[in-house]
Amino acid sequence: MHFCLFGENLRYQPALSTFVSRLARRALSEALFQECFKTDYQGMNKQLRGYILYTRHKYQRYALQKDDKLTAKSIELREATPAEVALIKATPSGSPATPRHRARRLPTGYLRGAREPALVAGMGVTESALNHADRAASCWSPP
Repeated sequence: MHFCLFGENLRYQPALSTFVSRLARRALSEALFQECFKTDYQGMNKQLRGYILYTRHKYQRYALQKDDKLTAKSIELREATPAEVALIKATPSGSPATPRHRARRLPTGYLRGAREPALVAGMGVTESALNHADRAASCWSPP
C-alpha cells in the first residue's frame, strides 16, 4: 500500500485506485493486475523489492487539528474478540513467530467461533508455510 500510495513519485496511485475499483466487479487475476499496473506479478515483485531496499518516496505532512489528537477520554476500551486474542498470541513480542508457533495458537480463536478474514488467512498462510497444502486449502472452506 505504501509503495503504491507514496512511492515512486506517486506513479502507482492511479493504478492502485483503478485496480481496487475493478476488483469490486471482477475476480482477482494476474491479467487484471497487469492491465492496471502495466506489469506482471514478477515485475511488480522486483519493483517492490527495490522499494523496500532503497525507499524513494514523497514525504507528506498532515497537520492535526485539535479535535484529531487522541486523549484518554477519546479511547474506548472493549473486550478483544477470540480472533484478535489468537492473532496477538500467535505473534510473540520481541521475536518473529515461527510457523509452528502460529499453527498452535491461531486455531484457538477459530475453535471459539471466530471467522474473521485475518484469522482464517493467517491459518492458511501458516499451514502453507508448513507445507500442509491440504490443510491450507481447508482453511478457506466452510466448516
